[in-house]
Amino acid sequence: MPSGFRFPDPNVATRQAYTDAMLNAEVPTDANEQWASKVNYLKRLYRLLIDHPAMAENKFQTFMTPAAYKNKVYFIWDFVGRTLGMLLMLDPKRPQEDNLGHWSDASGRVEFAKLLIMDKGPDSKLDLMCPDDRGQKVEFGDEIEGLVGELDANVVGDGLASAH
Repeated sequence: MPSGFRFPDPNVATRQAYTDAMLNAEVPTDANEQWASKVNYLKRLYRLLIDHPAMAENKFQTFMTPAAYKNKVYFIWDFVGRTLGMLLMLDPKRPQEDNLGHWSDASGRVEFAKLLIMDKGPDSKLDLMCPDDRGQKVEFGDEIEGLVGELDANVVGDGLASAH
């Protein structure tokens, strides 16, 4: 876990405050390169998601309060935040030494988030898994889709090759 980082109390902190705390977690200069790439990438995506208009009603509820507006942006914000949280629990210098599987799980979740965001059409996985409870057909937008399109092998890879 990065030095000085603490997860806020989810029963008290708003989703905005919880997001801000994770976004403010410092990436140590001596962190594993792939850990740092994943964390920095997810922080960029997490910021775009919390700032999406579809999150407006949910931002200032406490983290543990059921969302006022359930939609695919909310679902992915939660998924990305939990993935980022998994990474922040690891030793930034030696994330592959994790015995709980968080490193490999987080690596797969980064790729799965990309798949879910980029899946378009009337039968997209996200629209089927978490239908918009207002039927408004929320879209991610060019900025989020552009960032997801930039995802490269260094961010997705499990980093095991560099562990040896």
